[in-house]
Amino acid sequence: FRVEAFFGLIKITTEWEKKFDKKEILATYESALGDADVIIGAGLTMTQTFCMAEANRAAWLPMILGPTMPTAEFPLWALAGITCGFSCLNK
Repeated sequence: FRVEAFFGLIKITTEWEKKFDKKEILATYESALGDADVIIGAGLTMTQTFCMAEANRAAWLPMILGPTMPTAEFPLWALAGITCGFSCLNK
């Protein structure tokens, strides 16, 4: 397990959270998706878009743009040292 990668991710996330107001960002979801019949959520917006779709009784489609587990073709840098016993992960 690469501890420095994990703590690097935490540092980046903490810096981002200090820079932007989450409530302000969530308010933009409400104004942008308020009248939508179909809401498509991507990797970083799954929770927000699902909640908006549920609240507005709209159809929700998750769009996962990469594998959900790291692979040789699509490694995840924060999890580079983790293979969970599968040698095919993060090669």
